[in-house]
Amino acid sequence: MPDGQLSMLWRQQWPHCPPPAAPPDADYAVNTVMITSPSFDRIHHPYDGGADVLLPTSDERDALERRHSDWLSSHPQGL
Repeated sequence: MPDGQLSMLWRQQWPHCPPPAAPPDADYAVNTVMITSPSFDRIHHPYDGGADVLLPTSDERDALERRHSDWLSSHPQGL
């Protein structure tokens, strides 16, 4: 997709957000996704080998950690 088209689509979809810092390179495929709530206060970012989950409060984070403790890394630093 040409940069101009990408910029236009970005402005239509997210009119109040700044554009990405750099347009995607034609030789570099971005294979990532972030799933968010409509208010962007909860974000799930899956990737090969795991996922990042961003939640608005530490209470929600701790509850999610308790519910899914078997999904967590066994590494001492949680990596």
